[in-house]
Amino acid sequence: MEVFAQVARLDIVRVLLALAAQFGWEVFQLDVKSAFLHGKLKEELEGFVKNGKEDKVYKLKKALYGLKQAPSMCEKFKSSMMLEFDMSDLGRMRHFLGIEVIQSDAGIFICQRRYAREVLARFNMANSNPVRNPIVLGTILLKDEDGVEVDATKFMANPKEAHWAATKRLLKISKRNYRAWNILQD
Repeated sequence: MEVFAQVARLDIVRVLLALAAQFGWEVFQLDVKSAFLHGKLKEELEGFVKNGKEDKVYKLKKALYGLKQAPSMCEKFKSSMMLEFDMSDLGRMRHFLGIEVIQSDAGIFICQRRYAREVLARFNMANSNPVRNPIVLGTILLKDEDGVEVDATKFMANPKEAHWAATKRLLKISKRNYRAWNILQD
């Protein structure tokens, strides 16, 4: 079992992957060990704060990606980061927080197939039959005083059998669609 301390919102990661696809960039992944997260910065970061202009953020104007030296510059950057922090180079991004990532000349493809399989297995539904629709036509989910209670989750108030069946159906639809890939391209 892998444990992650997510530092970026997933929608931001998707936006970054979309931008990388649009500009034809390769995405690499560095794993910073948790000790880094608890360290205290003793000095200000150079280049971001200028005396008298503390409210300004400065933008790099050099196009590193267009240079023939770019790959070696990226390697130097990664090496300097690894000297400064406890981290490991995971290479080109292939998997990130439950999202599989395939990078190619055609674009960046993302999918949550592995995560969907893990969720189905966790709820003993790996062998269930997939369904096409998220809910059975005509199903009404109202507060049913006569229905049998089930413990769907500790945060819901009084879920009944119909609610549990609807939840299981959502898992079954994920089984049908877990091979679907989102394509990010220019």
